[in-house]
Amino acid sequence: MGNITISQLMAIFLLSTGLSNHVIVIPILINATGRDAWISVLIGYSLLLALSHCSFMLQSSFKINRYFNGYLLPILKR
Repeated sequence: MGNITISQLMAIFLLSTGLSNHVIVIPILINATGRDAWISVLIGYSLLLALSHCSFMLQSSFKINRYFNGYLLPILKR
């Protein structure tokens, strides 16, 4: 057995967040709102799409692509 790396630790944290949301937060949300809980999901996805669209428009208008040029491009050039 080896040591746990940082990337494995981050994966564990990400999976535990999803599990806690699924097991703890969603039943509380359904109990609080009843059958109208799906509206919060639609609002959340709408906000996510709107912010993603704004981010894409800002990046394309200022010709900014920091994530690809700063992180992925050096990895892909190896």
